[in-house]
Amino acid sequence: MKHYCQLIAILLLSLTFTIAGYAQDSLGVTQISIFSNVWGQPGKADYNDSLVFVPTLNTGLRIVDISDIRQPREAGYFVTGGTALWVDVVGTTCYVADGLRGLRIIDVSSPAQPREIGFYDTDHNAKAVVVRDTLAYVADNNGGLRIISVANPAATDEIGFRDTDGGSISIALQGNYVYLSDLGLRVIDISDPWNPIEVAHLQTPGAGKDIAVEGNYAYLADGVLGVKVFDISDPTRPAQLGSYRLATSSVGISVYNQRMYVAAYLGCFRVISALDPAHLQDVGHYLTYGLSYTCQAMGNIALLSDGFSLYLLDCTGAMSAPIEPLGESPVSFALAAPYPNPFNGVASLSYTLQRPGIVTLGIYDPAGNLVMNLTDGLQSAGEHRAVWNTQGRATGPYFARLQTEYGSQTQRVVLVK
Repeated sequence: MKHYCQLIAILLLSLTFTIAGYAQDSLGVTQISIFSNVWGQPGKADYNDSLVFVPTLNTGLRIVDISDIRQPREAGYFVTGGTALWVDVVGTTCYVADGLRGLRIIDVSSPAQPREIGFYDTDHNAKAVVVRDTLAYVADNNGGLRIISVANPAATDEIGFRDTDGGSISIALQGNYVYLSDLGLRVIDISDPWNPIEVAHLQTPGAGKDIAVEGNYAYLADGVLGVKVFDISDPTRPAQLGSYRLATSSVGISVYNQRMYVAAYLGCFRVISALDPAHLQDVGHYLTYGLSYTCQAMGNIALLSDGFSLYLLDCTGAMSAPIEPLGESPVSFALAAPYPNPFNGVASLSYTLQRPGIVTLGIYDPAGNLVMNLTDGLQSAGEHRAVWNTQGRATGPYFARLQTEYGSQTQRVVLVK
C-alpha cells in the first residue's frame, strides 16, 4: 500500500509539471543516465571502480555496472531478506544495514554471484553502517551506536555500544569520532571502541535525517528545516555556522569539495555551496518528478535515489558556478540587541526582514544546545518582535540566533536573577 501511494504521488507530480508546461527544470546539473530496474526503493548507495552497490528497501542488494556510464546495467543481485537501507563497500566486501535483520556481509568479488559470508543481528533496526579496518559502526535507530567486530565475518561480535535517547538513522566517521544523525547532531568518541563516549549533542528542530562530514565541517540534512553546517574543528564543541532552507524536506546529503548534494524528497536534487559556511548558496538543481530519498557523491557525479530509480547526475556546472560575494548582497534581515540586557524574567527580541521568508529565531545555551524556538515559519517583510519568558531557566549567558534563507545572525543575552 505504501509503495502504491508513492507511485500515485510520483504520477501526480509528473502530471502537474506537464500541465504547467515545464520542460526539464535544471541548473548546473545534467542527467547522464538512469537505472530503473532496481526492483524496490533504493537507499544509500556506494561504489567501487565501475560498480555501484545499491541497497533496496524490499529486494536487498543490487549491483550496477557503470563502466559505460550512459548505459548502466545490472551485474548481479543478492536478496538479503530484510529492508536494505545503506551500503558501505570495502574492497570486494559489501556491508549492508538491513533494517530489522541487522548487518549483512556480502562477498562481491564475483558481482554476478554475490554471497553472504557473515551477519550480525543488532538489537534494533540497522539504518546505516560505515566500516573502518575490522570494525563496523552501525546506526541502530533506537539502539544508538553499535560497534561490531568483522575481522572474521563468520564470527562477528559486538564489542561496544552507546545507547542514545533518540533514533540514530545516519552515520559518518572521521578520526576518532562518529557523527550520528540522531535528534540533530550527536558526536561519539570511539578512540576506545570498547567504551564509546558521547561528547556532544546539538538537537535541531528538524531532528536530523542524514549527515556527512568533510574536513572541519559536518553537514546535516534537517528535514523541513533544510541543511545545516557545523564547525567540528573541536568535535567536543560543535557549533552551527550556517543553514539554508529549501522548498521541500531535505532527507539525504553527501558532500564533495564543500558542495552539498541534497536529496530534497519531492522530486528535487539540489547542490548547495558551503565554500562560505556562514553564507550557503544554491548553485544547482535538477527536477526528477519522483521522490528523492538519498544521494551519494562520486566526485562531480551524484548518485541519486529517486523512488524506484537510480539517477546518475553530472554536477560539473554547479561545482564551477560563481559564488556571489557576501559583501555584494543587500542586507535582507537584522537581529537587534536584546532588551533589556542583562535581564530578569522576560527579554524582548526584535528583528527586521526586508523581504518575506522562512525564519527561525532560537535561544541556545553556551554549549550550542537549543533551549527553545521563539519563531519558526514564514513571515512577512517588516519589523517583528518576540518575547522570551525564562521561567525555570538557569542564570547565565544565552545566545539568540536568527536564521533565514540568506544567512544567520546571533546576539548574546544574559539572564540574571
